Amino acid sequence: MSEISSGNFYARAPLAWLALLASTTTLVAGCLDTPPEYSEPTRVPPVIVTGHVDPPPSSLYVAFGPPGSIDFSFPFRADDFGERLQSLVVLDADGNARNLQRADVASDPRTFADQDPPRPFNYTFNWTASDVGCHTLTVILSDSSNIKNFTDISNPLLEARISWFLWLRDPTAPPDTITPDCFPTSGAKQ
Repeated sequence: MSEISSGNFYARAPLAWLALLASTTTLVAGCLDTPPEYSEPTRVPPVIVTGHVDPPPSSLYVAFGPPGSIDFSFPFRADDFGERLQSLVVLDADGNARNLQRADVASDPRTFADQDPPRPFNYTFNWTASDVGCHTLTVILSDSSNIKNFTDISNPLLEARISWFLWLRDPTAPPDTITPDCFPTSGAKQ
């Protein structure tokens, strides 16, 4: 004969209900505990994905022909966290700097870790005959609150920076003109 038909099941039911009530009360009490305090997440500064920079910054970029435009692009990742991310484009940041652009960078709602594929950055440098010679072109990415002016950054650890070395050739120079040593190790520019 089974327990249900013999009445043993119903005799044990109040005990089962009491155990269920006790465990439920414990669970509910655990849920009513004060929530933990979370600290603000650590910001990750912008990071340039250097393997996909175009043109590669590892060698001198030589512009032949008449003055025109040069396209620069690179992928990057950055936590926005409500901060305005800005880009600075500076010609000759290490010398007589010429500010080319300061602009807001479009925000990305994805977290730093989720930015795959990374965000693109593109800049077109339009040069003229007055720009002929050796130069650096530098792009800086940082929060707007970290940028005082074009070359003064409050905290360099919160920026990403990349520079290209350029030789903008005189279009009237003979084709066999020898490439100058634009950036000698002594630091003097030609």
